[in-house]
Amino acid sequence: MSEFDYSRFVRLGTQYLRKYGVPVTLRSRTETYSTETMSTVKVDVVQYTYGVWDDYTVTERANTLIRLEDRRLWLAAEGLNPGPDAGDIIETPGNKPYTVVRVSAIQPAETVILYDLQVR
Repeated sequence: MSEFDYSRFVRLGTQYLRKYGVPVTLRSRTETYSTETMSTVKVDVVQYTYGVWDDYTVTERANTLIRLEDRRLWLAAEGLNPGPDAGDIIETPGNKPYTVVRVSAIQPAETVILYDLQVR
C-alpha cells in the first residue's frame, strides 16, 4: 500500500488562500547559535504568506478562553519554516497588528496544510 501524498492539498490550500485571502506578514523571534560570540542570539524572522480572516461563533466562545475581541486566521502553511507560534505578530493590510495566542495545525500524516490561529 502506498502512502498518500498530501503536497497537492498544501498547494491547493495556498492557491485558494492567495486567490480569496489577504497577504499576511508573520514576525517571530527565534534563537540561533552564533559561532562568533559562542552563545545563542535572538534573531527576528519575517515570513510572508496568505490568510483568510474568520470570526468565532457564539458556541466556540462559550466557556472557553476565546475573548470577544479575538479573531481566527486561517494561514497557508506552504513556505513557512518555522511555523507560527504563540507570541508571534501577524500583520495584514488595513488591520492593526495581532498577537498569536494559539496555533493549531491542520495536518494529516505529518503534512501541515493550514494553520488555524487565534489572534488577539
